[in-house]
This record gives sequence, C-alpha cells and structure tokens, in this order.
Amino acid sequence: TVGREHYGSVKFQGSKINLAGLDLNQLSK
Repeated sequence: TVGREHYGSVKFQGSKINLAGLDLNQLSK
C-alpha cells in the first residue's frame, strides 16, 4: 500500500542519516 511504501522511504532516509551521524562520530574521535 502507499502507506507502507511511505513508511519504508522514511525509515530508509532515517537510516542514511544515522549512518552519516556514525561517520561524523568516528571522524570527531
């Protein structure tokens, strides 16, 4: 359904942001 696709895209964007945050944490150390 459209709702599931939208939820999946939001989760995907969130995971990308989390990965970027982890990279920044590694660099700051």
